[in-house]
Amino acid sequence: MAVQQRVLDFLGRQEWMDRPSYRLENVLSFVFNACGGARNSVTNFLNGVWLGHPVHPPLASLTTGAIGTAVALDALSLLPGKSSSEVLDASRFAEHALGLGILGNFASAATGVTDWQHTHEKDRRIGLVHGVLNLIATGLYVQSWRDRRKGRHLRGIVTSAVGYGITS
Repeated sequence: MAVQQRVLDFLGRQEWMDRPSYRLENVLSFVFNACGGARNSVTNFLNGVWLGHPVHPPLASLTTGAIGTAVALDALSLLPGKSSSEVLDASRFAEHALGLGILGNFASAATGVTDWQHTHEKDRRIGLVHGVLNLIATGLYVQSWRDRRKGRHLRGIVTSAVGYGITS
């Protein structure tokens, strides 16, 4: 059995996560109910009913690609023998890719949590851990983006690499 499968099986057996996950679901219900008569339209939109397919997977792929691009450009900018203009270009494009990834992460989180509400037991527990890890990684990406905007590029590179490591 692969290590990944063992980890997923282990997480799926953690029944202690049920109570906080159902409390989170109650909070989400209050948020969606605050939409009033538009509740069903909002949840259907986030679930991808209009597309005939869940929206979360393609948004997650977009996010992963954008963040992966930022990390790759960061790695290229650190290679020796690069001119200062090449490093600046790579850093600038990495910052833009990171920004796109952050926006994608927020959209992916909104669609993911809407889908997650309808899960139970093992899937719910694994989804909860998935969401928490992605929330932590998104916080690191936002901090990385802020650091880059303030001229702290190396710190931004390290922070986004740590976030990418968490999501990987």
